[in-house]
Amino acid sequence: MNSKNRNLILHLLEREGVTLPSKIMKNRTIVELERALKRPYLMSQFFSKVASNLQDYLEIDELEKF
Repeated sequence: MNSKNRNLILHLLEREGVTLPSKIMKNRTIVELERALKRPYLMSQFFSKVASNLQDYLEIDELEKF
């Protein structure tokens, strides 16, 4: 996913009142979140994967600064 698409997704979410800590999220996280948003029944799977593999989905260095 390119930066333009990522920014669009984040903008659309923010327009609906959802603000994500995108600075600490890897691009993979945004891509998979977009897929899960298209099929709400996948949201619990998405959150479970993120919770189980934080280092794969979050920028740990940025998270520690946060």
